[in-house]
Amino acid sequence: MPISPEEYWSESRERQSQRLYVAFCEYASAVLDFAEGSEIIEQRQRTNLRLNWAATILYYSLVHSARFLVFVPVGDFPTSHALLAKCFDPSAEGVTTDWLRGFSAAGLRADRGAYSESVCYERLLSFWAEHVGLARASGLLSWLGQALAVAKSLRNENNYEALLIAHEYRHQHLTRVFHELATAMARTAQRALAEATAFWSAGLPNATERDFVSFYVKGRILLPAESWHSDRIKAIVHSITEPLQRPEVNLDEVGMIESHVEWGVFNPKRSLMSQFQEKVEALTYQSETPMRRIIEVPDSVPTRRPAAPPPTRPASVPKKIRSTPEEQARLRLDRNARIAEMEVMDPIARLEIIAEDTNHPIDFYPAQFGEVSDEMLRSLPGSTRALLRGKAPPARKGRWGPFARRLAVL
Repeated sequence: MPISPEEYWSESRERQSQRLYVAFCEYASAVLDFAEGSEIIEQRQRTNLRLNWAATILYYSLVHSARFLVFVPVGDFPTSHALLAKCFDPSAEGVTTDWLRGFSAAGLRADRGAYSESVCYERLLSFWAEHVGLARASGLLSWLGQALAVAKSLRNENNYEALLIAHEYRHQHLTRVFHELATAMARTAQRALAEATAFWSAGLPNATERDFVSFYVKGRILLPAESWHSDRIKAIVHSITEPLQRPEVNLDEVGMIESHVEWGVFNPKRSLMSQFQEKVEALTYQSETPMRRIIEVPDSVPTRRPAAPPPTRPASVPKKIRSTPEEQARLRLDRNARIAEMEVMDPIARLEIIAEDTNHPIDFYPAQFGEVSDEMLRSLPGSTRALLRGKAPPARKGRWGPFARRLAVL
């Protein structure tokens, strides 16, 4: 019987420590992305660094702040950015989380598909209002949902629309607009981050967790910022994280939590990092492999009009060329690299790629790419669902069969 994320994290003292560690990682990612994006904007005053990438990094700071505000009370979050925004929409129905399901499966294969939870605005409001008050909690949560939805749309155009990107430099109109976008994204990310910090500071339940967070803020956020960023950015980061900083910490208590998240104990974390390293090695191999040009050469290149073949002569049938073992190995590596690239994508983006792939059947892709919630399937454009139904009809058997049957009734 499936269990909830709350039950998963409450199973042992080690997992309770691991939950705190994951929350910190989301928070640290939000802070470090904010600092990096802000640094690019600052450097843009004297260089030609591209501001569309500053806006992108700052958007992901906003995403990590939102994930953090969902993860702390729930122990999970939806990986889809569109569904993440709905968690903060008072008028939206609950959405199903899916991060923990994939993360736990990385190290505990028996747990695949076991953990999920329905999250809605009311649930987040109920939790955070206990710590910061109803008015402040409702103000941030509803604002964040609207900001995230607008920022997501701008991120897509800012990164994927070539007609905009190619005109960022010295354009009479768009150069100024890109600067406005980056600046607005920085203000939005900073506001979300400052509020998330205050919320967490009020919600940390005991001195041990406060000591751990303070120790890690110093070691994983403030010390890197000292090496990476300007004095102005360092001052902003220090100010944002100040509510979590403590003048003294109990290192014995911190060491106890650290022992629960170390490499040899935290199986999903270890597997995630190992898989990431393997994907990097696969990409490294591809980057160093010489490209082989494939040129279609006709059987013959006539210099004059050929005579008609005798009526009794059968039409020639081209021989089927078998791929060599080396070519088969190369194809396997190409597929592995493609899958590795897609595994880090948004689940909706993966399904859109699968739907539009006219060169491979759906079985070319791992069936786990279809392990998404019904809400996520409904959020796909109708044209994408139609293409997927063509690749995976309801009567389909095999690994993609359950996905095909679910898709057919939506």
